[in-house]
Amino acid sequence: MSTESHEEPTRSTESVEDAADRHYQAGRQACASSMLSSLLHDLEPEQRPLARMVEQASRARAQLRTLCADHGDNDWDDNLDLADVIEEHLGRYLQETTR
Repeated sequence: MSTESHEEPTRSTESVEDAADRHYQAGRQACASSMLSSLLHDLEPEQRPLARMVEQASRARAQLRTLCADHGDNDWDDNLDLADVIEEHLGRYLQETTR
């Protein structure tokens, strides 16, 4: 019998206020992404690749919020690097379910 302790990630229980805030943030991100999409055609050609990257990051962040709510935790700031969000707030939960 092993005496090693394995810390399992725990999902936070989301209050009604937290859920409302999460939906509000997702709505803001969707709005920002929509505005970026509509502005893309007005940009100079050399500005478009950067704008597309920003738009893609915004959509990816919104999708991660949904996935983290369903399969991980949403205890992360919108400024956190997306790779860290995946690893710390989604991936470790998914790894636990596959063990």
